[in-house]
Amino acid sequence: MSQAAAIIVGAAISGIIGVLVVVTQQWLAHRHDKQEARVGRLCDFMAAGWALSLALGRLAHAPAEQKAKTQEHERLSELLDRFNACMAQAQLLESGDLYIYGASP
Repeated sequence: MSQAAAIIVGAAISGIIGVLVVVTQQWLAHRHDKQEARVGRLCDFMAAGWALSLALGRLAHAPAEQKAKTQEHERLSELLDRFNACMAQAQLLESGDLYIYGASP
């Protein structure tokens, strides 16, 4: 094999390896972005559920004559809308594993 052929083969191998490295890097970055978005959605869902449960707890402990005047009563529809939006987003974008985990005892 001549020296020119060896150089061409070496350059071709280097090019192929370079393309594979770039493709792998892009795939890993895309996977990381998807995982980060999933974590954000689940954190939003958990935060919305926690805020709603705290508001309901405070509203339940408020005296009957003051329930309609409490801050929780005024924010209840906003918190419920936020929780429902996060739940809908999770249902649309997450796999069934989320529901299987949530439904198991």
